[in-house]
Amino acid sequence: MRSKDSGFTLVELMVTLAIAVILATLAAPSFIDSLESSRAKSASNDIHKAFQLARGEAVARKIPTTVCPMETTSCGTDWSKGIAVFQDANGNGAFDNGTDTFLKKVDIFSTQDLIKATGSSVTFSVQGTTTDMLTINYCPGKEATNGRKVVLSMSGRSRVSKEAISCN
Repeated sequence: MRSKDSGFTLVELMVTLAIAVILATLAAPSFIDSLESSRAKSASNDIHKAFQLARGEAVARKIPTTVCPMETTSCGTDWSKGIAVFQDANGNGAFDNGTDTFLKKVDIFSTQDLIKATGSSVTFSVQGTTTDMLTINYCPGKEATNGRKVVLSMSGRSRVSKEAISCN
């Protein structure tokens, strides 16, 4: 009498593995899009929160507060290296050791991404307003497909948007 072994044959296992590889290949681009979209959402929300903190602190403490791209210990021009929020006692838009108080630093953003801004810093007055409008485009993978932008108006209000992102 022949005994019945339970299990899979090599052919069945190879067919199953081939189907799994095909499905993984189809899902990978969608997964990458999801990761980029999530990274852009997180980063743009961090920037938006930095603006909200700066505006709130300027109004509450009656001291001008500046948000700028941070390069080591001073304001720079490259927003991808991180963002600093500090009380700007003399309102000059630059971090002065001894007179200015550091409030928050948003860490370095992904090197895979592009951050493009219309300005190099913004200072909130004690009324919570700014003298300039500012738009920061966050482009994951250096493309606008899953990008987001943070728009700051002269009234001091900021918002996050997915419309009309420019990564050029």
